[in-house]
Amino acid sequence: MYWGQQKISNLKPHLRSKIVAKHLLMMIRESIFKEVGAKICLEEVITDLKDLEENGILFKGKTVPVTVEFMLGDSLGQHLIGGFIESFSGEFMCRFCVITRQDMKADPLITKEPRTIADYNRCALRAMLTGSHCKGIKATCELNQLKYFHASSHLVPCVAHDCYEGAFSWDMAGIISGFVEKKWFSYKLLNKRIKKFKCVGVDSTNKPAFVPSDGEKLGGHAVQNWTMIRLFYFIIGDKIQNFEDDGWLLYLKLKELSEYFCAPSFKKIDVPYIQDVLLPSYFHLRRTVLPKVEIRPKHHFVAHYPGLMLKYGPLIYIWTLPFEQKHKFFKELMRNTKNFINPEFTCAERQQMYFCLTSLDPMFPDENIESRREDLSANSLSGDLSVFISSLNLIGWSSFPSVVANNGINYKCKDVLILLANDEMSLSIGTLKVIVSKGSHLNFILEVKDANYIAAIGNYEIDLDSSGNFVMVSADSLKYPVPQPVYPIRGKMLFSLKHKILI
Repeated sequence: MYWGQQKISNLKPHLRSKIVAKHLLMMIRESIFKEVGAKICLEEVITDLKDLEENGILFKGKTVPVTVEFMLGDSLGQHLIGGFIESFSGEFMCRFCVITRQDMKADPLITKEPRTIADYNRCALRAMLTGSHCKGIKATCELNQLKYFHASSHLVPCVAHDCYEGAFSWDMAGIISGFVEKKWFSYKLLNKRIKKFKCVGVDSTNKPAFVPSDGEKLGGHAVQNWTMIRLFYFIIGDKIQNFEDDGWLLYLKLKELSEYFCAPSFKKIDVPYIQDVLLPSYFHLRRTVLPKVEIRPKHHFVAHYPGLMLKYGPLIYIWTLPFEQKHKFFKELMRNTKNFINPEFTCAERQQMYFCLTSLDPMFPDENIESRREDLSANSLSGDLSVFISSLNLIGWSSFPSVVANNGINYKCKDVLILLANDEMSLSIGTLKVIVSKGSHLNFILEVKDANYIAAIGNYEIDLDSSGNFVMVSADSLKYPVPQPVYPIRGKMLFSLKHKILI
């Protein structure tokens, strides 16, 4: 086990996600951490963090204060560091409230008294004096020594582990199992479809994994399962015989929850809808559709998500997946060195050497990676597009015939971008026709179309007969800059959102 990476939360999200933005704080084997104890293991780290709180860092002649904002991790890691019991089969298994396992089994949406600093400290003291846990707290969190951190409020959730490798994975597998029992399709056919299905764009690196026939959970990692939930209709939707079936309706609610929890932004008015309408209706229908699928602690954690969204902001920005990139670095390092004697020292030393190497250059070099430029000429284009470009009077502008990258996102002609939400059932989308720039200004010329929401399948269909007007927009002005993968499904051009779009 390695533990203790840090990242600077002031950075923009696309920069925070980069591997160079994550720095090793400490590394320790889990067995040693449990044997020696957190107090000794974290002593030097706590000292350094206190010094940063008191003295900050010197940046451009000014002292900048530094504080620990949140602790990120999966539930097991959070409980280990936070002083909570690490058994989720115990009576108290939630770090957000003091619900008992019996109450959670009866209704996972119930949330009891929230953990407070006073209650946490009282339970930690009692656990120290009695030698047994108090309301799921077995010891104090050493990080509580910091001025602005406390385990009762700064151990944030992880959507990837709680949902896509937990609650959503189990429930989606149960929904699929129900369809198989109704003989709408078989696991063999589903996995054959998954194998043949061609993911496009940003989906291509996270193609859904095969679904195990035991029906217990999905077979992929977090993002593969996320993709499976999004693209399920595209893969095997033609076999769904009744779109009013309770199992299908439960799937649509699960998909909607996924879109809310992964949204990069949301409105406060969305939270009451999630908490008072969507979650209750989901779990009510779940009791009918999945009576044999066990309610687990991660289902209860999801009940806290609406409140946690208000407390921490968009949950997608505090999940742990960006740190999983480091796993690959260390795994490859261990394979290449073939040294398993004191691997912590080997990994830490090589990581710091890598850090020194990357420090020779700017941490975040210019991300506007350009392909071959050409002088922009309306004469080389045809029809209405040529007339539109001529009307813009783009003298001195250049065009890119292939691919260009901006802020880490690749763009190419024929990409589809979401421009704005007209209402709850309609979006304006733009098909990228020409990429143009002048100096450091990158702009896209788009053909605008409408996309209408098809409620029965939970996806959007592009209206190919809609206006077709052209617009030019700045790449930096796009509210949703990631190109949207579009799939030709049974004569229609469909796409599935990764997250909710603000109206």
